[in-house]
Amino acid sequence: MKQVVIVSILSILSIASHGQNEFREQFDTFRREVHQQYESYNDSINKVFIKSIKENWVKFQVSYPIPVPKKPVPQMDVQAVPNGIDSSLELSIDSIIRQKDSSEDINLWDISDSNKEEGRKAVVSYYGSELQFLHFPEYKFLLANLDEKSIASVWEQLSDSPYAELINTLLFYKNDMNLNDWGIFQLLDRIAEAFYPDKKNEQTIFSVFIMNQLGFRMKIGKCANKLVHLVPFQTTVYGKPFITFESERYYVLENTKTDEGIYSYTIDYPSSTKHINLHIPRPFRLSLALHTKHCKVEDQAYNININKNLIDLFQSYPQTVISIYANTPISNITRKSLEKELLPKLSDKTELEAVNYLLRFVQTSFEYKNDLQQFGYEKFFFAEELFYYPFSDCEDRSVLFSQLVRRFLGLQVVLLDYPDHVTTAVKFNTPISGDFVNVKGEKYIVCDPTYLHAKVGQSIPRYKEQKAQIYMLD
Repeated sequence: MKQVVIVSILSILSIASHGQNEFREQFDTFRREVHQQYESYNDSINKVFIKSIKENWVKFQVSYPIPVPKKPVPQMDVQAVPNGIDSSLELSIDSIIRQKDSSEDINLWDISDSNKEEGRKAVVSYYGSELQFLHFPEYKFLLANLDEKSIASVWEQLSDSPYAELINTLLFYKNDMNLNDWGIFQLLDRIAEAFYPDKKNEQTIFSVFIMNQLGFRMKIGKCANKLVHLVPFQTTVYGKPFITFESERYYVLENTKTDEGIYSYTIDYPSSTKHINLHIPRPFRLSLALHTKHCKVEDQAYNININKNLIDLFQSYPQTVISIYANTPISNITRKSLEKELLPKLSDKTELEAVNYLLRFVQTSFEYKNDLQQFGYEKFFFAEELFYYPFSDCEDRSVLFSQLVRRFLGLQVVLLDYPDHVTTAVKFNTPISGDFVNVKGEKYIVCDPTYLHAKVGQSIPRYKEQKAQIYMLD
């Protein structure tokens, strides 16, 4: 259908030379026709789906959450490198992992013919921004109880509402703020709270409905007398229980008891094919709440700026594979701050000297504690989070170091993931001695940002005989 729409619009654009009024009249006629076709197409989908969710609910067994990989005991990985160590050993590799491609961008033609005067403005708070959406009377519904017929009835009411108006506004903010899939879902969660305050079950139905219209797979689950989101992701998510439907994991986002199983319907919303991709291809553009980290490395002081609103958004993130964190670009405010503080120190250095400088910066700028000591649970950091929280551990430092080397020096970096440790290796343009891994015929020299005072090529002795999973980074 989208291809038909695009071709038709291009045809209309070709006649613009006949006059602006004629073009506008024909375009408006076309727009109304497309709107009717879209409504007819969408109505048929929703009618089939409504019938299915009236009847086809079954009980799913719930699988225990996949635990976040536990990482090191601090006394073992913050030790200083012994004097005199100088080796050039090829370390063993267990497997090589490359991150999946991002999901297709969401695009929707402005096909809504809603009368905007009928809606009232609703202000939605989103990580420091006050965003406006139209709330229409048709969005109001009564959820009598949580049985299948009541949920299907609500779905029918929503399918008759001017929801395309909300979707177009949602996608405007997506593009304006560089939101990824999770950012869109978080914004929709805030919209649902504004439209249905203190009504969690209604919020769940509404957000699943809109996400399905956007093409995302997502289901409504029922357990412990409440409705929950059941969400498939492109990557593994840790710490969340899940059901398995047609060989896919649907994670339970809410914190609720699932011991007695979850009821849900045995059909996915037709035409919903996307899984939420947690990869962040572009830095989010959020309102600024300035926070400054004062770092000191030996006698040199550094002031690094971050956006507290971004830290709050990261706090909402499901725990997932470490490559997501390492591949997330640093926000503009932090990037500019790092460039101001670090680039002048790198300008007159050789490649090896520059990497050693960045290695020392990351090794000594932050105090060490593992996640269990700091939070009571495992938590991977995005790069900016090291400049907010008081402590960090090995995977966090590896994420930041890999970002600095790739963005400032243009060198390729891989992550080495051991059962209880994460470190990095760098591909240099000139021959460098030291411990290394061979990745697809390329030599990557170990650089450990947690091994205090270690230089390029020096690895913690106990990992010389262990195999690492290799994460390829963008």
